Amino acid sequence: MWNLKIARSLDREDMPDGYNLSIRAVDGGQPGRATFYNLIVDVIDTNDNKPHFLGEFSHIVSEFIAPYTPLFKVSALDRDLGKNALVKYKVIGGNEEEVVSINEANGWVFRAASLFMKLKPSYVLTIQATDQASFGTQLSETVTFSLSFQDENDNYPILKKEQFIFDEESEVGSILGKLNKFNWSAIEICLSKKLKIQHDKII
Repeated sequence: MWNLKIARSLDREDMPDGYNLSIRAVDGGQPGRATFYNLIVDVIDTNDNKPHFLGEFSHIVSEFIAPYTPLFKVSALDRDLGKNALVKYKVIGGNEEEVVSINEANGWVFRAASLFMKLKPSYVLTIQATDQASFGTQLSETVTFSLSFQDENDNYPILKKEQFIFDEESEVGSILGKLNKFNWSAIEICLSKKLKIQHDKII
């Protein structure tokens, strides 16, 4: 009768195919006789690894992308086996306006809402990957993803009517005033040539 004892801790992830042991037994006779035995030891997986996110954590997409269109895919790898390695995804932060949705099974992130992206062109999303272990504690990892909507030139400038008062002695190149545009910037109006005023008219 003999016992096989573990000399150190085992990690299935380091030896996924288990251990193939050759055992030699020798009797005490003269001459001694020996026999050999092959013993295969399988190491059962325990949920000791959490998911680990891979890939890019920053994404830029066009503001023209329609709702429910795929934006990007998140991916997390778990070194365990079976349900211990099965990962599901969830957006847990930065999505209060529900601008995106996520497929919990494959990690595809979709644009979920039709919003005016010029008012808020970027979002920081917190996404969690959790394994589906049946026994013990389910493990998870959380990372932040930066999502920016690239501005497209889809609006014409809208100018407000303005009235300018200036001196007839104003020099060429002097600023007469500013025209405000819809996109909250301004255009400076400059004097391009010397003006003459005759009978309250510019000639």
